[in-house]
Amino acid sequence: MTIKLSPKPVLLDYTLRDLYSLDGGQHSDIVLAYALPSSRIQVASSLPLTGKYVYQNPMAQSTSTKSLATRFLRSSPQRCGFIAGEMSLIFFEIDDDGEKPNQKGTPTVSQIDTTEIYGQLAPHQRPSLRFKPALALSGLPTPKTIIIETQITPVQVHDPCAVDEEVRRMLLPLYKKGIPFVVKLPQANSSEGTLVLKSEHDRQRAGEVLKDEIRRMIHELHPKNHHLNPCSLVFQDFVEEVDGLLLAVAISGFLIPDCGLGGCISYLEQPQLKANFTEIGNEVAEYLHDQEYFGPVGVDIIVDSNGNSFIIDMNIRVSGTYHLGCLRSHFVQRGLFEVLLVSSIDLEVGKHEFQQLFENEVVEGSMLFTSWTTNMPERPNNAAICLAAADKFELEELVTRVEIFPVN
Repeated sequence: MTIKLSPKPVLLDYTLRDLYSLDGGQHSDIVLAYALPSSRIQVASSLPLTGKYVYQNPMAQSTSTKSLATRFLRSSPQRCGFIAGEMSLIFFEIDDDGEKPNQKGTPTVSQIDTTEIYGQLAPHQRPSLRFKPALALSGLPTPKTIIIETQITPVQVHDPCAVDEEVRRMLLPLYKKGIPFVVKLPQANSSEGTLVLKSEHDRQRAGEVLKDEIRRMIHELHPKNHHLNPCSLVFQDFVEEVDGLLLAVAISGFLIPDCGLGGCISYLEQPQLKANFTEIGNEVAEYLHDQEYFGPVGVDIIVDSNGNSFIIDMNIRVSGTYHLGCLRSHFVQRGLFEVLLVSSIDLEVGKHEFQQLFENEVVEGSMLFTSWTTNMPERPNNAAICLAAADKFELEELVTRVEIFPVN
């Protein structure tokens, strides 16, 4: 027998509606549509391939079009929209789902999944559902960086000899730069366009990957996007320690504090981290305001052995862990100070069965789902789950209990 669990509604400290409304902003002018771009595979007819703005993900694991569609059009949009608040939120359709609503309007499985995820939130905070080179040139503090842009023109794209020579030219720094270092492609998802080189073996492997990727980027050049410099490589010095800084910029350019830092967050450490990174956060806010952007931002920061902070990446959008800042009071009021987001895990068990296995955690609020996608038969479900505990030891124990369920 399945027992319906009744945890208390989740009350966010703030939502995107709140952030967009600060300093004279109008949240009603904004409609949210989170759909991850696919580099070269059209994942659904509702989301055409982009030709002007191109993306690279050579390090992505090989997967089916249906799996990509689930990730790009369901799981990630659910997670990003979790903190939307009362704003319009659009979801794209997936082809050949086998789950069409009947004539009486019975919702599909995917609509039920999304409604249940957002049903965890307090009613007044639920969204209204409708089914890297620029950083180096920004003037913000970054590690030592070399940018190699293509010198080829859209006309030369059709000349095999010119393309071969350009690939060789752009790869020269890869073989000359001292290890360790990092190579980045212009646009990618979830670090799928970032290569960290710590050995000669890494260098050789990177050469094989980048040779093909540069060639693809060159062939994606055309008159409509050439001025955007979409074909380039970024070579950057490597620094070990990385912190995640979650910001929001008001329409006035003011930095909105207290959005949180880190993907595995320790709320007790936040005051010190805020003191450490407020200055660099203000620099980011000023830069983005100059670019006429306002809204959420995720920033990856490294600190070298001398205590200097450098920005290695900016996600000018809602990042995957942005909601951890919004959930501070929810967890801290329950005595939970350490939180980890377990993102995009595949599970054979269903959502309600999984909740029954962790009944205490769900009811007490130490386990919170920010996305759940029920897949068709013979395919695993997919979830993003926040796990929280009083300290790092208890969090590690909870993670160990959860780790036995994901499909390898």
